[in-house]
Amino acid sequence: MAIATLTVFCIPFEAKSQCGDELTDVCHAKLGNARFIRSFPVQHGEVQRGSSPRVTRYEIILNRGTTYRIFACNDQTKPGEVVISLYRGDQLIATTYDINTKRHFPFIEYPVTMSGRYSLTFTFKDGLEGCAVGMLSTVN
Repeated sequence: MAIATLTVFCIPFEAKSQCGDELTDVCHAKLGNARFIRSFPVQHGEVQRGSSPRVTRYEIILNRGTTYRIFACNDQTKPGEVVISLYRGDQLIATTYDINTKRHFPFIEYPVTMSGRYSLTFTFKDGLEGCAVGMLSTVN
């Protein structure tokens, strides 16, 4: 008589973060009718209360006559909600979060009237820990 032995291994399960390629795939699926240009990964740890939030900055070139849509997908396993801001030099052009009304917008859509160098900044509201992938795309 053969005796079958079954061995069960107990491996602790840890919730897997979406940060990285999986989150990029989720974000790509939300492009809709927009044409993908570039992605921007962002990951920050929580900052101490009273400290300035961490900022990740990317330099980009935008072309006159093109309308760009900039949005991000947050890792839902982290508490931070990403805030995107678009600058030309030191001038704030647009942001996804209005600090006065505390309203968060899903994306920035910007028709460029002057070609040149712009900056995208990414930070997490209230300095919370977060992970996100920003997407730059063009719309028709």
